[in-house]
Amino acid sequence: MQPQGTRKYPRFRLRQPAQVAVQGASGLSAIPTVTENISRGGVLVAAASSIPLGAKVLMVLSLQAEATAQPIKIACEGRIVRIEPRAPTGAFAMAVEFAEPLSSFSTAVN
Repeated sequence: MQPQGTRKYPRFRLRQPAQVAVQGASGLSAIPTVTENISRGGVLVAAASSIPLGAKVLMVLSLQAEATAQPIKIACEGRIVRIEPRAPTGAFAMAVEFAEPLSSFSTAVN
């Protein structure tokens, strides 16, 4: 078990668009988000609406690399582990824990 206040993976500040999809009663619905920080194990995203705590999600992260004209898209599964309301805007920050650590994350971000 990790001591409180320490992280399993280092976090990097990263502001990039991401789509977060969740299965609901009426099918799959996606909400646009913006990443705030990311690690091999998870990501913190900001969005205008929230997804229920514990919900399993599918994410598509769009990372713009300097060497490529098109963004690199990374698809991953995870679950919502924390929700923080952002007053006074009414927005939310949601922490997503990835189902599997991103194996090439440190290479892609550095």
